[in-house]
Amino acid sequence: MADELKPQKVLSDFKRAYVAKADWLKEAEEDFLFVLGKQWDDDDVETLRKVGVRALTINKIRPNIQLITGIESQNRSDFKAFPEGGEDSLKAEIATVLMKNVMKTANGDYIVSEQFEDGTICGESFLEPYLDYTENLINGEMKLRKADFNQFFPDPDSKSYDLSDAKYVCKVTFDLSKDELLTLFPNKEAQIKAITNGKLDLSAAWLTQGVMGAHLQKSDYPRQQEAAPGDEPEEPRFDLLEYYYKKYIPTFFVADLKQGRIQQTRDQAEAENFVKVATENDPPGKPSARVIKKMVPEIWVASMVGRSDKFLENDHAWSCPRWKGYPLIPFYAHRSTAPIKNKEYKVQGIARSMKDGNRQYNKLKTQELRHLNSSANSGWQCDDDTLTPDQENDYRKYGSAPGIVLKHKSQKEAPRQIFPSPLSQGHAQLAAECSQDLKEGSGINADLLAMQDGGQASGRA
Repeated sequence: MADELKPQKVLSDFKRAYVAKADWLKEAEEDFLFVLGKQWDDDDVETLRKVGVRALTINKIRPNIQLITGIESQNRSDFKAFPEGGEDSLKAEIATVLMKNVMKTANGDYIVSEQFEDGTICGESFLEPYLDYTENLINGEMKLRKADFNQFFPDPDSKSYDLSDAKYVCKVTFDLSKDELLTLFPNKEAQIKAITNGKLDLSAAWLTQGVMGAHLQKSDYPRQQEAAPGDEPEEPRFDLLEYYYKKYIPTFFVADLKQGRIQQTRDQAEAENFVKVATENDPPGKPSARVIKKMVPEIWVASMVGRSDKFLENDHAWSCPRWKGYPLIPFYAHRSTAPIKNKEYKVQGIARSMKDGNRQYNKLKTQELRHLNSSANSGWQCDDDTLTPDQENDYRKYGSAPGIVLKHKSQKEAPRQIFPSPLSQGHAQLAAECSQDLKEGSGINADLLAMQDGGQASGRA
């Protein structure tokens, strides 16, 4: 970046990335709710409750998620480094042992499985490696952290799976306390204590300001409320916005024709001194070495709280320069880079294709049970003077009880039971078809999983 990074630039880029992902966030939240069992709209549940009907939830999505995550855990393989040549065999063995030790100390297997499960549900999940210097200030311990689905907001124009072409990636950590901020930035105590409002405004008014074509409803993001008289005031909370970006740094190289190599130097002066020594015996006008200047990207991170006008930090990312990319590992269940307008369709998990089917299945089963309950005791039919008031009351209260003896007036025809109408075959047929549609829509079947009965499947073979 030629100009110095400003907080206004960070907020503008975050706003653009959030607006591009806002519709997907709503779908992703609904994906998780469906897997966890909330598959009805609140209004529909209340409507059924008022007429004495319970909304049935028969979760067809969660067993598929559990099956896929179980297969991932069972078939998980260890990291292994392979040598490029025979001379690298020992180094590869050492690297393999080191990677296994990192995964062991960081509980990496479990965290990777959590990332896989989240990505399978909503379509996207990020893993964040970091160095923990809590116990050792010199050699930090490698750890892994699974990010929530609503924490990372990459550059909307990026298309690469590993985000290598993204100009920036925003990370938001919501609702941090002041003590948690001080733990992350111990040298910024005065600046943190001076923050009065550290929340990000995710309302439609702020998000759509200056973003063309964005139309968002008012967010349900929790706001801080004023404490009632006599209540303890709530501890203030802060939203930490971390802005990973590529900063282009002038870097100097020396191209040496005699040695046939290009070597990077610390600065321009070192490069010029190297060329001077290498070319002092060269014929005039034919130098064998020269200085090459190139703008090399480095990964930097700027940290700010809420909509502050000042950064807490703006420095190299912890992984720079050993790791050239952004310090995060994405996982996508299904991802499309097609240039479509509705970006919520570009990243999807298993739950997305099954939600409508499961919603319809629940309604059909509820209607089927409601029909059965309403027609199981259809009542009795008789003339006006067949029963006394007490006998009529007995028929109302005990008419469907087993072994009950009911009386009627003598010389009168006995009351006739009204037989219930048969169970709706239409609802039963639709429910069966919907159950089959859910199986096909999930893409999970016995053939793919090599689970047929009566012999070994070709997939397993």
